[in-house]
Amino acid sequence: VQGMVSKFQNLSKADMERRQEFEADWEAKHQQFKDQCRHVEAQMQQRHQDQLKALQDKLERGFRAEPPASAQLGSMKRMQKILVQHKRFAEALDLLKVAESK
Repeated sequence: VQGMVSKFQNLSKADMERRQEFEADWEAKHQQFKDQCRHVEAQMQQRHQDQLKALQDKLERGFRAEPPASAQLGSMKRMQKILVQHKRFAEALDLLKVAESK
């Protein structure tokens, strides 16, 4: 009986050592994982910040740009030019007012 008890005591010491080794490895891997998470999060925040800046710049340029003339507006401008060439200034002015209202 005494031999069996000492055998179990030795086994439990070995088990304790394995458990402590496992926990130390687990803690190291967990810390490595948390470090990697912080790194990835920092990269993601920087990428999102860069994308936001690019989008804001693009939108800002879009608001400052003159919108392209529509086909109807181009037609009105050509008609106005013809009316001015024929000295029909009142009609050209009316056409200008209509074009500006659009």
